[in-house]
Amino acid sequence: MGRPTKPRQARQAALREELQSREYLRQIHAILERDWQPEETGIQSAKLNGYFRLLNKSFPDCKELPVVLEIDHSKPLAQRAEAVASAALAGTITPTEANALLNVMGRVAEIKAVHELEARILKLELLENDSSD
Repeated sequence: MGRPTKPRQARQAALREELQSREYLRQIHAILERDWQPEETGIQSAKLNGYFRLLNKSFPDCKELPVVLEIDHSKPLAQRAEAVASAALAGTITPTEANALLNVMGRVAEIKAVHELEARILKLELLENDSSD
């Protein structure tokens, strides 16, 4: 592969314009404000990852420093994810950090969904075994 034909600043400016025209930030909020069903988690997480990758590309590189982000774990997963996105949009954490946190949250949601499904199957099997005895 060769070098990009446009200078880096021109590419970043073009990406910023694209972000404004497509309103990615509004789309991120729209996704996070919905109540996710377990089967939607993967799709919504993929959409968010794409939007955050575009956001990350549109801003100049900066050296990332560790940031402490306190999230109320008693709140529903969608509200915690919205808190992460809000922190990124406010500049408290970087888009890369937000993306990493949302990836972890998405994985946790997938694990919980599998765990709940496993528990339901176990209950059904126990009921089936009890009724066949």
